[in-house]
Amino acid sequence: MLKKPINEKSQIISKIAEIHQRFSSSTKITDIYARSLLNPSSSQSLDELIISAQKIEKLYIGFNSSKEIAILYASSLFNLTILQSLEECRISVNKLSMLYVQYESCVEIANLYAKGLANLSSNQSTEESIDTVSEIRTLYEKFNSSEEIAYAYSIGLSK
Repeated sequence: MLKKPINEKSQIISKIAEIHQRFSSSTKITDIYARSLLNPSSSQSLDELIISAQKIEKLYIGFNSSKEIAILYASSLFNLTILQSLEECRISVNKLSMLYVQYESCVEIANLYAKGLANLSSNQSTEESIDTVSEIRTLYEKFNSSEEIAYAYSIGLSK
């Protein structure tokens, strides 16, 4: 797959959204659209994502009372979970958990935490994923109107 600049990736996601609106009953197009939304930074390598996450983490530490920076940091951690090994993913999800504890009522952080948990559960054995999916269920019960958390919970359940 060719790497695309981030701004070009955003344009591609917008085009996929337009196509999805026209063919919303197509399972294949819906799947591609969902994947593009779930993985907006696929054009970056793991090393690039790590560098970005480290920079955002420094901003977060400097401005830890800013919910907006916390959301950006959570987003960067979620992006890492997409490409990380199981152990690295656990570390990122633990950091997402700490952000969630600090911003319990923030649905954006809860969404990213749930999706990070879903990525973790996808890499775990069925037995290991029981506690992970249970945590997603807890988020789903608290934020039952969040489609993103419902999607993450569905991923965990389908394991």
